[in-house]
Amino acid sequence: TLLRVTADNGYFQSAFTSAWFTVDNAPPVFLPSALAFAPLSTVGPYAVTDGDLTVTWPAAVDLPASNLTYRLTCATATATVSSVSATLSLTNALDRDHTFRVIALDPAGNRSQPLAAMLLVLDAAGDIDADGMTAAAEETAGTDATDAADRLAASLARTPQGTLALAWTGAVGRLYTVETSSTLQPAAWQPLPGSIDLPGTGAPLAVELPADAPSAFFRIKVRLP
Repeated sequence: TLLRVTADNGYFQSAFTSAWFTVDNAPPVFLPSALAFAPLSTVGPYAVTDGDLTVTWPAAVDLPASNLTYRLTCATATATVSSVSATLSLTNALDRDHTFRVIALDPAGNRSQPLAAMLLVLDAAGDIDADGMTAAAEETAGTDATDAADRLAASLARTPQGTLALAWTGAVGRLYTVETSSTLQPAAWQPLPGSIDLPGTGAPLAVELPADAPSAFFRIKVRLP
């Protein structure tokens, strides 16, 4: 675009022509896509965190501008960045739903339509479903941190041979070890032979308990591979 300015007093005339410049009134555009979150649970549609949540989005498209900035907002935090991800601190706003929005801005001030998503953000040390397990422990166990009925629990069952077995349902992608102790002292717990890192498949698991001890305590430890 060129601008030409002419001054005329009735006797004389003078004109000024500007250099070429670009008028940008086209906003940046996000291609069809969605926001991504980390750490995101592998069990349910929520995040489990000590406070920080990282949000990632695709780059917006804008011509002729290329140096875009992005503004990420939720009800309790805001970040303005030039990259396609940002980390928000939600330490004082956990165990609640959040709506996240990202807009792209070009140097001319044009704004894109927002990318938006709602996500439940859980306190890793909290117990929103009041089942006695923290959200972090449930994530490790592969159980739903928002469902009190879904938790790691074991029971005793009698085998066809008349011995006792410890039974529970193993979650896919988890490894289970049965430990035993005669005193409940922390140093006394030892893995039960043959019951180390049993893979969960979503089906019931059962471990036969030794019959030669007059009494013993047993527990199940679960971990990610």
